[in-house]
Amino acid sequence: MNKYKKLLSNSLVFTIGNLGSKLLVFLLVPLYTYAMTPQEYGMADLYQTTASLLLPLITMNVFDATLRFAMEKSMTKESVLTNSLVVWCFSAVFSCFGMIFVYALNLSNKWYLALLFIIILFQGGQSILSQYARGIGKSKLFAVGGVILTFLTGALNIFFLVFLHAGITGYLMSLVLANLGTILFFAGTLSIWQAINFKVIDKEMIWQMLYYALPLIPNAIMWWSLNASNRYFVLFFLGAGANGLLAVATKIPSIISIFNTIFTQAWQISAIEEYNSHQKSKYYSDVFHYLATFLLLGTSAFMIVLKPVVEKVVSSDYASSWQYVPFFMLAMLFSSFSGFFGTNYIVAKQTKGVFMTSIYGAIVCVLLQVVLLPTIGLNGAGLASMLGFLTTFLLRVKDTQKFVAIQIKWRIFISNLLIVLAQILCLFYLPSEFLYFGLALLFCGMLVVNQRTILYIIMALKNKK
Repeated sequence: MNKYKKLLSNSLVFTIGNLGSKLLVFLLVPLYTYAMTPQEYGMADLYQTTASLLLPLITMNVFDATLRFAMEKSMTKESVLTNSLVVWCFSAVFSCFGMIFVYALNLSNKWYLALLFIIILFQGGQSILSQYARGIGKSKLFAVGGVILTFLTGALNIFFLVFLHAGITGYLMSLVLANLGTILFFAGTLSIWQAINFKVIDKEMIWQMLYYALPLIPNAIMWWSLNASNRYFVLFFLGAGANGLLAVATKIPSIISIFNTIFTQAWQISAIEEYNSHQKSKYYSDVFHYLATFLLLGTSAFMIVLKPVVEKVVSSDYASSWQYVPFFMLAMLFSSFSGFFGTNYIVAKQTKGVFMTSIYGAIVCVLLQVVLLPTIGLNGAGLASMLGFLTTFLLRVKDTQKFVAIQIKWRIFISNLLIVLAQILCLFYLPSEFLYFGLALLFCGMLVVNQRTILYIIMALKNKK
């Protein structure tokens, strides 16, 4: 199969597994805003954010190694799964001790903290099994697992928040039960009881997997610092109510992460398979150009409908959150571009470089949040995240040239960015009677800038038919 067609085919498969779950994050925002106050939603989102921080620490990020090692022809599938689950068992023991310790403390929110450890434990198990399915070539099974996780999360959210009015507890219980149900699905369909073989437990292999995965933990923390640390700064500087607005504002750019997550899962497989190809430089460069064009065009188009969409889908308490979205949209763009170049470290098994390029971006992000949040409010969080991810992106562009010489069409790339920035200025400063005309006109300008790429893609699709 042609490498471009294979990438597209894998992307379509992963779309099935991810589209629903990622769209759910966006579609459930109205439910959260009507079922919880800004303060409650802000705290619920904070607990989920904390879980994403602790997940790679407690599980030692073994699920990333599960995918990479499962794709190695020299590794047996049962040895990869068995040794991954051995590491997960150690994380389970740690989580149990964590729950006991937290529950022994006289804290008002100890029940929420105990649920936090359970969420981390089940998310870790679900991640290992889903990445194992993906690594052994069962992409469709991986996709079905994503659909099940989506359905369970949505159904349980409605049950706990609408019918039981369980608030933060219901929100967290939904995550616990949805991940547990997905684990049971993968355990049954993968027949893991037959795949697990205690005879293949190998200390040397565990160390190899951890040697690969452990450098990704600091990177995950740095990525979390770039992507989610603003919750804590906002809580400190502006309060829990502002965190509720922030939670809504950051959910909307998840439209970009929907595509990026789907694409990255397919791209990692293609990038690994094509890494030893003599034409990898052209292939990687072409794919990045198409990715950047698609994401920038999508962002520009969404800027046109951003304000009316937000004002109509959320309750009046959250209506002002639209004005905090644009910089988070740009932050998500640079996050996607950074992730693309970060894949080069993964395929080369040089995972230390992932952390080294992330730490500078995280430092920029954290320092700017301390300066900007007290001075310009919530937009300071978005601006800090955007500049942090931009720093990481530019560093990776330069550093990964030693692995793959990716050529960026800078004239087109920068022109697209300038158009999006002009749209943001229109949103804040253009009078309402001219606003949508101005935004649409700028979008048409972007179509002109990218006309050759758009026409090429249209012709390629026609020839395929």
